[in-house]
Amino acid sequence: MKRLLVCGVCSAPKPGAVCRPCANRRNQEYKARHATRIKTARAVYKKAKHAALASVRAAKKAAKRATLKHRRLLAKRKWKISNRGAVNASTAQRFAAKLHATPSWANRFFIAEAYDLAARRSAMLDFPWQVDHMVPLRSPLVCGLHVEHNLRVIPGVMNLAKGNRHWPDMPV
Repeated sequence: MKRLLVCGVCSAPKPGAVCRPCANRRNQEYKARHATRIKTARAVYKKAKHAALASVRAAKKAAKRATLKHRRLLAKRKWKISNRGAVNASTAQRFAAKLHATPSWANRFFIAEAYDLAARRSAMLDFPWQVDHMVPLRSPLVCGLHVEHNLRVIPGVMNLAKGNRHWPDMPV
């Protein structure tokens, strides 16, 4: 036969060592005695949890950004493969424009030096440098020449942002 347990505090029959009402009362008294300690512990826990979640969110965001960049790169490669004719036509058109924009009096040595400087800076600084035509070779409004006075070596990001839409003394 099983022996019926009784609460050590109030002597009421119970399934464990202390009955539920006595345990609740004891917990409330502990919380009242140690209110500041509990409050600081909760604040520390909350701050640590927030920092941990922030670092996890940042890592997920960086991974997503890298994935999107990679997907864009793959999509661009796929487009170039499936539209080989358009890519070749654009390349040929630029090459022809460059040839026609190079006058006989252009100093080919200085032009070659500009391209060499761009290659050296790219290798040395680990980001791409490009030779920019200050007045673009092909544009709806103006056509420049492929001469040493129209060239400058600038970071690739700046050159791509400029495109063929801006040039010195451009009318507003």
